This record gives sequence, C-alpha cells and structure tokens, in this order.
Amino acid sequence: MQDIEFRMGYFERKEQWGNWNSLATAVTRHYSNQVLSQLYVVVLGLDVLGNPLSFVLGLTRGMGDLFYEPIQGAVEGPGEFAEGLVLGARSFVGKTVGGLAGVASRITGTIGKGVASLTLDADYQRRRREQQLQRPADGLETVARGVRGLGT
Repeated sequence: MQDIEFRMGYFERKEQWGNWNSLATAVTRHYSNQVLSQLYVVVLGLDVLGNPLSFVLGLTRGMGDLFYEPIQGAVEGPGEFAEGLVLGARSFVGKTVGGLAGVASRITGTIGKGVASLTLDADYQRRRREQQLQRPADGLETVARGVRGLGT
C-alpha cells in the first residue's frame, strides 16, 4: 500500500449526562463506524488492484488544475488566462497519463512479484530485487529492462 490516508472523525459529547457504560458503548460504536466507512481507502489502496485510489486522487487534482489555473490567470489578464489554460491542460493530461501508468505499473509489479515467488528460486528472486533497486538511465533502458524481465 502506498499513499494511504486513513482518517477518522473524533468523538465528542458536550453537556450530556450518562454512565460509563453508555459512554463506552457510544465511543465503540462511533469508532467502529468510522473504521467501516474508511475501509474503502484500504481496499482501493492495494497495489494488487493498482492502487486506484491514488489514480482517482491524481485525476481530481488534475481536474482542479484544469479549472483553477485559467480562472487564476483570468483575474490577472487575458495573456495570463491563456497561459493558465495551457498550464491547467498540461497538469490534467500529465496527472491522468501518469496515474494510468502508475496503476499499470503497480499491477504488473505485483503480478511479477507473485510469479517470481512461484519459481522457488532464491537466486533468481535476489537478482530480480537487485535489478529493481538500480535506476535506469533513460526511457529506452526502462523499456529494454521490461522486455528482458518479461522474457526471463
């Protein structure tokens, strides 16, 4: 799991009378409901599913930039509006494409880990982990490494 934000609302009661049992029951019920309502964050944050939550959050931020940047530029002037439109569109496209690539990368990475563990070859698994720690120099090397990994 990556980029998971698990948030729960706090429990508060003011100027209410009751006994300890009723308070304990109310606290337990409140936090149980909070955990259940946030369960989707954990499920959608799984790398097995490609972490669709991070994609949706990135897409939301990109759409916000698509609308916010031109409006911010329009306040300053017509030239800044055009520049804001370009910046907003670039942000939207970048976050959308990057999010989709991230989802695909996480799904294939998880599948690759699973298949590598099925080989029961400790030496192969060690070499695979070492290769993943090395950063490629450019995009062509990344593609070549992916094709080589698929072949092995």
